[in-house]
Amino acid sequence: MYQGIKADMVVVEPPCKGCEEKLLDALVEMALRRIVYVSCNPSTLARDLKYLCIKGKYVAVEAQPVDMFSWTVHLSLFITRISGCIISACKSMMKLRT
Repeated sequence: MYQGIKADMVVVEPPCKGCEEKLLDALVEMALRRIVYVSCNPSTLARDLKYLCIKGKYVAVEAQPVDMFSWTVHLSLFITRISGCIISACKSMMKLRT
């Protein structure tokens, strides 16, 4: 929020190291309806998804790989998360990641 403006959706595209915990906490505190996460690193993406699921009760709804770097092996991922997930869905996701 900035000067009384409240967002219901945010797009984040962090560096390869992923989002800092301070940013993830701010996203949780904002209680966003939707977060779109653009990632070039699947391991930090999984880490940040797990954090948002546990702390903010978000759940990954849709993933779309995108070849932004033709002629290389690198892919980017677009993940849409929607708030209000069922806690058991978050627990199931955590079991898959561990």
